[in-house]
Amino acid sequence: MRYSHILTSHWIFNYYTTISTIINRNIQILIFLLDISKNKYYYKNTMLNKLLFKNHDYRKTIALTELPVGNSKADFVMINGKGIVYEIKTELDNLERLGGQIHDYYKAFTNVYIVTYRENLERIENTVDNSVGIMVLTKRNALKTMRKPEEYKEKLEYETIFRILRKREFEEIIKGHNMNLPQVSQFEYYTECFKLIKKIEIFELQREMLKQLKTRMKIEIAEQSIRMPDELKFLVYFDTLKQEECEKIDNILNKQFGG
Repeated sequence: MRYSHILTSHWIFNYYTTISTIINRNIQILIFLLDISKNKYYYKNTMLNKLLFKNHDYRKTIALTELPVGNSKADFVMINGKGIVYEIKTELDNLERLGGQIHDYYKAFTNVYIVTYRENLERIENTVDNSVGIMVLTKRNALKTMRKPEEYKEKLEYETIFRILRKREFEEIIKGHNMNLPQVSQFEYYTECFKLIKKIEIFELQREMLKQLKTRMKIEIAEQSIRMPDELKFLVYFDTLKQEECEKIDNILNKQFGG
């Protein structure tokens, strides 16, 4: 990397410290303004950095957050060859809804993880079936797999999968199976499309759902998030920061460390 001027080690240290302080303060402000639980953000941001950017090719793998599945919302979903749901249980969460959440997730996905803290591990193990995987976020900011999930297909459900899909997505699936889109009123349209969707074998439909969800990925956003400090990657990847805010951060970093 070329520098426009010589930087002393002391200056570099002070610069990084200042930038880190600014970033951390702004994250706290953003979390407060966006009504995001601090703990949930910490978990999700760590998962994005370590599960997606560290272990997968971001051009072939997509992460989703707060995806509605049945009566629940999946905290974090990652899709490459298969779809995996990650349900987060922090120090602020109880386990009252966990059984219902897992039941919902298995209606559309075949692999489910619970991500929690070490002191909560035994409670989770005593609450969920052996098919559910368990991860622990350690005090050293590492994600440790305590138990891998078993693929569970028995509860896949047409209606839940259909409701996850956007209009353009289920239309693509219908056309891809050589069926014509219904020529009916808007009032009847979704009902008639659902009838066509149910003609597709359920496991095939689930695979098609995953393919369509991957099309929601925006490569340019993923690439922009990679250029950001780790603390900000989640906000950029999931489009929480405005474009002009991303560009300002990018320009600051490029001006100080670019060619």
